[in-house]
Amino acid sequence: MELTQHSPDIDAQFSTEKEQLAWVAREQFNEIDYPVVYAAPPEVILHALRGARDRSELWRTLPADL
Repeated sequence: MELTQHSPDIDAQFSTEKEQLAWVAREQFNEIDYPVVYAAPPEVILHALRGARDRSELWRTLPADL
């Protein structure tokens, strides 16, 4: 998908007053829109990223929840 093209079904706008995402998280695909923005990655995530030898191991060890 070319992200620079405009599409009538995408209403992406910047606002300091409210969140307005270009796409909505789709629960049927286990997508999550976390309501928190972390200043730094949680230590459990860093541990998984640094400790995994490859993508397969990372997939098995990356936490499902924050």
